[in-house]
Amino acid sequence: MSAPAWEMLDDIPSNSPIWKQWQKLVNDENWTSDCSATTGLTPTLSTTRSVWAVDKKDSSYIGCVVWNEYDSIALIGFYLLTPAYRKLGIGSKLWKRAIERIPKDYTIALRSVPVMIPRYSSQTTPVRGPTLHYCTVKASEAVELCNKLLPADFESGYSTKKLEELSHEEWEEFLKFDRKITGKDRREWLTAYRSHEHKFAIVVFSKNDHSIVCYASTVMTSHLHQHRYKIAPIYAIDDSLGVFSLRILANWIGSQYPDATIYCHLMEGTRGFEFLKPKLEQITSVTISGTSLFSKPYNNPLDLSKVYFPNNSSGHYDI
Repeated sequence: MSAPAWEMLDDIPSNSPIWKQWQKLVNDENWTSDCSATTGLTPTLSTTRSVWAVDKKDSSYIGCVVWNEYDSIALIGFYLLTPAYRKLGIGSKLWKRAIERIPKDYTIALRSVPVMIPRYSSQTTPVRGPTLHYCTVKASEAVELCNKLLPADFESGYSTKKLEELSHEEWEEFLKFDRKITGKDRREWLTAYRSHEHKFAIVVFSKNDHSIVCYASTVMTSHLHQHRYKIAPIYAIDDSLGVFSLRILANWIGSQYPDATIYCHLMEGTRGFEFLKPKLEQITSVTISGTSLFSKPYNNPLDLSKVYFPNNSSGHYDI
């Protein structure tokens, strides 16, 4: 098949119908890391950059490279062509244009599936970072596991609030908590995420001094009718709070859709990988999802000891 007559576009408007075509194709690919928040909010973020191939005849979507620039990082979240137009040379032209546009002093980052690591490593991103693993569980399985790990009265020392219910003062304290763990100012992302329709997010407070001790969220991923939820993230000051918040999320998911599938992504080097992965392996299989690759060495400011599940998304990169 020869390539159609097409044109290249930079940074299309957030209300362009091309974004909807892109979102559907991402969901068709079953990339469970790329949740509804990522695909829904990426078009509106000030950090988003993009290059598109569209059909000259009807301006329909052919392919794209989409990335986000912040904190001297250019995180390439999407390099995706429609199946009919792959291996026609269009993707390489889009990639070349994207790399030309990224500031030269930025660190380029992406996450590669295992089969593509040699290709990306030989070109733009030769430095290998941590590998992401994932598993799936049902809500009831997650709750049962958490119950085995927690004392029955554990929650008596803590209170929770939904992210959207925080007062102004609590919101500002939450942003400080997030920044302390991630090492990044994520106000824009978190403000947008706060009102995202397909998420459930909580902040856990100590009853002793009302300090924030945990942030946990789950969000729908893939096509909504598939009832898939990604845990993203859980940041907590200790193991018990990580498990406690996971139980809250799993209970909520089960109340929405008893048949729902929960996706748990675990990144090498984090406390969640060390503490939770062995426990999850007792009830399910854990599989490699992808490996982080960088254009040059990257010193991540993330406090790995507080990360149980990463945010794991291009619009709000943590690891």
